[in-house]
Formats: sequence, C-alpha cells, structure tokens
Amino acid sequence: MEEPGFRVLLTESGDRKTDAIRAIRAVTGLSLWNSKLLLDCAPVAVTEPNWLEAAQDAASALDAAGAHAAVVCDGGLWAVQPDLTD
Repeated sequence: MEEPGFRVLLTESGDRKTDAIRAIRAVTGLSLWNSKLLLDCAPVAVTEPNWLEAAQDAASALDAAGAHAAVVCDGGLWAVQPDLTD
C-alpha cells in the first residue's frame, strides 16, 4: 500500500497579504505574479502531495506570514493542524 501524500491548503489570505505572498513564493518557488494569483484564489491547494513533515513546515510558514493554511491528506480523509508551539 502506498503512503498517502499531504497537501497544504491555503484557506484564507489573512490581513498581511505582502507577507503571505512572500511565504507562498518561498514554499512553492512561484513568481511574484503567480503567488499573488494563488493567494487571491483561496481556498486552494498550494503544494503537491508531499511528506507530512514537509507539508507541516510549509503550512507553518504560511501561518507565520498571516495566511491561514491547513495540511490535508491527499485522500481527503483527514486534516492536520500545524503545531505552532515552537
């Protein structure tokens, strides 16, 4: 059985849009223009299926930038809240 992948779902853009765009660029490697378009399309999947730890790190980076993100299982069966206690 194949391991499930985890995606980062951008649920809301938040109030700090400039910081959120920078975080999206850092996580995805997209251009400034495409990062802004992605932010404006929330809710949207930001990453391709990846390991849980990588998805949690990406979601934490987006949350730290003021955007609201969640980690979801590629099968869509469950969501993981990022641990922001660090």
